[in-house]
Amino acid sequence: MGWELLSALASVLKIFVDLFPVIKKVPPDQRAILFRRMKKLIVRREGVWIYWPLVSHWEQVTITPQALKLPKQQTVSADGITIEVDGTVEFNYIDEDEELITAIVRHADVNDLLTAQATHHICCLINQWDSKDLSRKRNTFNRELTIQIDEAFQKYGMRVVEATIESLAPANFTLLHLGDRQKANG
Repeated sequence: MGWELLSALASVLKIFVDLFPVIKKVPPDQRAILFRRMKKLIVRREGVWIYWPLVSHWEQVTITPQALKLPKQQTVSADGITIEVDGTVEFNYIDEDEELITAIVRHADVNDLLTAQATHHICCLINQWDSKDLSRKRNTFNRELTIQIDEAFQKYGMRVVEATIESLAPANFTLLHLGDRQKANG
């Protein structure tokens, strides 16, 4: 019974606190989206702003470039060689009202979406290149990769500044040796 009373008091206290306005500061490198009664969306730029939590919700995003490290992936090149690759994608939000609203409303967890899409584009592009060309023409590959990922993310209100593959090596085939060990033990 004590926990139920404590929970009820916390709910009442939350409603009481939400009645009062909250002052928020938006730094020059960020933008805020104010969701008013979940119907009206307002972009707030640099400055000090007041909002009421009872009828509004506040989200802030950084518009400066952010780097996202991509996990190691195995894929096959055009000449049939299995390659292990990882990379980095540098992106930022497009600093226009409609694009900021799109980015915030449609995608709560941008990093997961960007990781999945960028990994997909890396694997698809490597499938079109020979393994020798990947090593020799890495700058050309990175430019082409940046263009492809950027085109995919324009619709999400984001711009890809640069996409690069960090490491590129033949995949480790430890599973092939597992069968040899089982034969020796059997």
